[in-house]
Amino acid sequence: MENLDSNVFYNLDKCIKFYKKYAHKRLLENGFDISIDQWLILKFIFENPDANQSQIAKSMLKDNASVSRIIDILIAKDMIVRKQKVGDKRTSQFKLTKSSIDLLDVLNPITLMNKGDIMDSISDKEVLKMNENLKKIIENIDQMIQKFETK
Repeated sequence: MENLDSNVFYNLDKCIKFYKKYAHKRLLENGFDISIDQWLILKFIFENPDANQSQIAKSMLKDNASVSRIIDILIAKDMIVRKQKVGDKRTSQFKLTKSSIDLLDVLNPITLMNKGDIMDSISDKEVLKMNENLKKIIENIDQMIQKFETK
């Protein structure tokens, strides 16, 4: 039986959890009360201003209920505003507030520092290759999932 430490998917999951923990500690250390998932959703809305909740959930690899809870928190923090999509009252879109846009500007250097600190011992060439391999794995898994869904 394969050891967990030699299983690439276990290590990927562990890496992501460690990164989120580290990044969250860095945010708290700098006085920001925001989770990584909240930051990711703000960043996604900034980059995709016409996105609806389903599109946000799909991009974040989260279910709609989880995204809905995060969105409610962001609304309560006055970070985003929910608005009805013109022509479709069942679909909401989200608008960033000035405070969230300012926050993204302030957090950008911190997130870049996090990335630099973590990737410091890995060459650009290694990062590029790792990204290529991860994309191949994602593509392979997606194709296998699609096969199951068409049965």
